[in-house]
Amino acid sequence: MNIVYVITGLSLGGAETITVCLANEMRRRGHHVAILYLTGENWFKDQIDKDIIVQSLGLSKNCLIIRLCTCYIRNY
Repeated sequence: MNIVYVITGLSLGGAETITVCLANEMRRRGHHVAILYLTGENWFKDQIDKDIIVQSLGLSKNCLIIRLCTCYIRNY
């Protein structure tokens, strides 16, 4: 199975830690795994399985906030 995890960033935090743990476990079980993160640096480089694709989308936090606000306003 192909699995893609999308997360805001890979700095230290609970959601980030859980995402990395899940990705590593799914890779260990034989799945093809990728992690896409929107902003910041990857603080988990040494903890992520070498066969997992990790890609930054390079968005700035200001860009992300504007997009989130736009989505919220559209759904309001």
